[in-house]
Amino acid sequence: MKVKKADVFIHTGLDLEAWRDPLLNVAGKTSLMWPNGERQIDTSKGIPLLEIPSSLSRAQGDIHAYGNPHYWLSPDNGKIIARNIAEGLARLYPEDSSFFQSNEKAFELKIDEKMGEWSHELMPFKGEKAVSYHKSWPYFAKQFGLVLIGELEPKPGIPPTAKHLAQLENAMREQHAKVILKETFFEHKTPDTVAKETGAVVATLAQSVGDVKGATDYLHMVDYNVRQVVEAFEKAGAPHA
Repeated sequence: MKVKKADVFIHTGLDLEAWRDPLLNVAGKTSLMWPNGERQIDTSKGIPLLEIPSSLSRAQGDIHAYGNPHYWLSPDNGKIIARNIAEGLARLYPEDSSFFQSNEKAFELKIDEKMGEWSHELMPFKGEKAVSYHKSWPYFAKQFGLVLIGELEPKPGIPPTAKHLAQLENAMREQHAKVILKETFFEHKTPDTVAKETGAVVATLAQSVGDVKGATDYLHMVDYNVRQVVEAFEKAGAPHA
């Protein structure tokens, strides 16, 4: 009922939100449907996507056909998202276009200002290696010069196995990967065990606004994540000799 009453649908596009098409089909509101609905705003437009697969097979795990969909975790992409939203709203409500555009420009300026701080904080760890639980962090890592060498999941969406974890732990020791990036909604036992075996430190990060108490908006979410990563590398003794 809420979808039927909605005037605009803003979404991440691609194929991350598996609930999107079934919900819109049931609501029967074609103007909100992706990709051609005139009242839907796809925030992935113009995003330089990473990890676009050359082939599609369920044997590869929870693979995404269009590329890695976790693009909003890069602040540079955050600006593109804001631009897409502002342009979409201005198209739908031209009488308020100047309001949307001025707010978007103000947001971009805030991102640029904070980028100086974030880059400065993470600069000592540029080139440092880490692993993650799921393939959520390539955009964040690329933005700040971190190197991800693997995931606790053997394939996206497939739970960790003993064999895979043993191989990953060996790779972490060999390549001096001392930080594990973990989303809030995954279990703690596996990353804590891997950290104990390898001397690594777990950094639990916010994937979305509201995931943790401090992530009250987009800027605070990135603030929180940067702080957690810095603290984890410092605790792990990076940069390594």
